[in-house]
Amino acid sequence: MAKKKSFPTGLVFVVAVGAFASWTYFSQYKGKEAELKAKEKSEALIPFSNSEITGISLNGKFELKKIDGQWKLLSPITDLADPVAVESYLSSLTTEKSKATVVGDGYDGVEKANIEWKTYGLEGAAPTLTLMAGEKKRTIQIGTEKAYDGSLYARIDGANAVVLLSAAVSGSMEKTDREMRDKRFFPRAPDQKAPVIQSVEVVKSAGGGFKLEKKGEDWLVAGDKNAWPLDQSKVREFVDSAVGLRGADIWAEDKTEKRILASRKLDRPALTLRLKPESGETLEVKLAPLEKDQTLTAGYGSARTLIFGVYKAQVEDLMRPLEALQDKKKPFQFNVADVASVEFGARDLFLPMAVNKDKAGWVIDPIDPKAKSADLKQDALEGMFKALSELSAEKILPMPASKFRVMGGAEPIHLKFFGSSKKVVAEFTFIPRDVKPGSKNARYEVISSLVGGRPVEITRDAFDGLGLAKILSPRLGGEKPGASPAPSPTAAAR
Repeated sequence: MAKKKSFPTGLVFVVAVGAFASWTYFSQYKGKEAELKAKEKSEALIPFSNSEITGISLNGKFELKKIDGQWKLLSPITDLADPVAVESYLSSLTTEKSKATVVGDGYDGVEKANIEWKTYGLEGAAPTLTLMAGEKKRTIQIGTEKAYDGSLYARIDGANAVVLLSAAVSGSMEKTDREMRDKRFFPRAPDQKAPVIQSVEVVKSAGGGFKLEKKGEDWLVAGDKNAWPLDQSKVREFVDSAVGLRGADIWAEDKTEKRILASRKLDRPALTLRLKPESGETLEVKLAPLEKDQTLTAGYGSARTLIFGVYKAQVEDLMRPLEALQDKKKPFQFNVADVASVEFGARDLFLPMAVNKDKAGWVIDPIDPKAKSADLKQDALEGMFKALSELSAEKILPMPASKFRVMGGAEPIHLKFFGSSKKVVAEFTFIPRDVKPGSKNARYEVISSLVGGRPVEITRDAFDGLGLAKILSPRLGGEKPGASPAPSPTAAAR
């Protein structure tokens, strides 16, 4: 007799549980999620996203339209609209929600045919904002009366209802065409790339102008092979500030009127910038002198007829001297990983101490029979490398460098870094200047091989931050635990 097969009841149970879980997920969780999204959309003041909106009209104050991806002001004047201002304006609206229905259709599910619109300041020509999203439209009327808590009464799309909106919406209803106009000196379409500038000429009425040019990827001082290296990031920032210059306000419509130029002191500009791109016309900026107590001055660009008010901070940024664009970290930039040995000492007393790197770390060169590996503080030596790589000169000094001379008993300190093949990686001489205890002008002059021996100046605090006095144990002349930093690390070097 054939054996009867039993149906796998465990499998039935698993399938049933899975089906129930799926039903719970889609009918309860997903259903609630969809319901919540629908509720949020119905409460949203604007049912469109910023990118969908193509037109804005505010109660006869101004009209904006997006044409070929670019916002333009159509009335009361024709001009480019500021894309940043428009985006900010729309964001302030698309994040708003209607708080509640006060009266009319939708209030407690009761329809009300006759609403006293006057009670809510919605009778007649109430301030109206219209937003277009293609063929779709959203109209918002704001009442001239306010609720007890400052909220706004509003009518949406002509519906037979009064809703409450946040008081913040009133700011959007008070915007003017002037605020929406594009105040960029050199505007461009959203899909248009910024011009690639190849040279910058800075002309200052007070003198101190300069010219920079780009060679490959690097910016250099034009016509000066011996010029101090430039900080590439600072130059790029300077160029970007000029190309992206934006006015705070529009002061005049026509820069060609001599009377206006004279009244704004633009007939004798304090600064003229000429930026030459890879292709196209040279971009030119002119800025008027900035008086001591002024927070704004006048300026214009070659791309537009307008005269703008420009903030003091923007003017000072573009008026910076060439020294502000120089790379003051250059004298201290080298690859620490390339260093295999270091020599310390005074210049005239060469090789008083040396350290070499091996598998176990840094060790004192056996040139000194008294020195032991335990006398070398590994953390302090590594800290010196780190601090040195982060140094920045306070000032670039003129050539030639000062003579090496002892001042106040403190001798010049010499550091020499070698690679594995004994090739010099970097060499520094630190010359103390007025480092006597209590001096407020304490500083060090630094001669660096990384900039051809050109001298720079660093502060006393920057030098002390190298921690040279902490590298050796007190037995060999290093700093004693708990002791105050010495005026100079001469003792450690000796």
